[in-house]
Amino acid sequence: EADPKLWSVVKEAFFPKRDIQEVEFLKIDAPRRAESGAQVPVSLSYDQAAANG
Repeated sequence: EADPKLWSVVKEAFFPKRDIQEVEFLKIDAPRRAESGAQVPVSLSYDQAAANG
């Protein structure tokens, strides 16, 4: 789960003045703390069946 306090800062920094819609078919996952700040593993999951309704 995204930290609501941190998400508001990230959202304003990367998506200023844009509406962000939460969806169930797309998931972005990353570790809470990466071993290296230079390399942070991030995975994207997409559920096509859920996206198509």
